Amino acid sequence: MAIKPKKNKSISDFLFFFGFVTISVVILISIVTLKNECIFLRNEIYHLENIRATHLNRVKVLSGDVKNLSRQDRIEKIASANFQLHSPSPESLIVYVGDAE
Repeated sequence: MAIKPKKNKSISDFLFFFGFVTISVVILISIVTLKNECIFLRNEIYHLENIRATHLNRVKVLSGDVKNLSRQDRIEKIASANFQLHSPSPESLIVYVGDAE
């Protein structure tokens, strides 16, 4: 005598198998998506760090240009050439403290 599998048993086995496969696929897709997002964000961070370094270098160059342009000897040279201005020589100053005789 052959034993027939119960119809409810085979449906529950099918639903369990289908649910297990579905959950496994969803978890796999989630892991792959998270991995791709991490790789994308790491590349984005690297790119932004490069941009930041470029901007910092540019700021350093411009700061050097400002220091070069605001040197006293350069300003005196331009004032002398364009406006015929000259720096006065320093004068001595004598201060007497106390009674003058």
